[in-house]
Amino acid sequence: MKVYLNALGLVTPLGRDKDEVAGNLFKGSRAGLIERTDFLPERTIHIGTVPWTLPELPADLEHLDCRNNRLTLAALQQIAERIKNIVSRVGPHRVASVMGTSTSGIAEGEEALASRLERGIWPSGFRYSRQEVGNLATFVSDYFGLAGPAYTITTACSSSARRWLRPSV
Repeated sequence: MKVYLNALGLVTPLGRDKDEVAGNLFKGSRAGLIERTDFLPERTIHIGTVPWTLPELPADLEHLDCRNNRLTLAALQQIAERIKNIVSRVGPHRVASVMGTSTSGIAEGEEALASRLERGIWPSGFRYSRQEVGNLATFVSDYFGLAGPAYTITTACSSSARRWLRPSV
């Protein structure tokens, strides 16, 4: 069986698009790897991270703003014209958004919880809804004006590998 990718947008620790990722991959680059000491007790590990500034979500989608959706937007911008062409050809009701994720903005939730534990109140502007697992597919559908099904598949096995340590208060 042959599989074709008609459009590919990439945002990874190795690069911001398919050419940069391929270049770094084939030369054995360790771009995007940083040392972290806060993931595992008494151990330093290397974590892949996307270190550059991510695009802002449009103002009408601010209620869905989180790092996960900004990463997705950076990849979608690379293939937006292809998606818009398909939507205009078949109609928004015939295009689904089926996305995969592991966290859906959990980093923002962890920061907000740490702030609440330290100060006793949630930070202003914090919205729990930004961490809902279905948030990613909802964002993609809303961004492109899709009216078909919107599903987010979560990989709990990878998201549960992160150990969150409660800050001392």
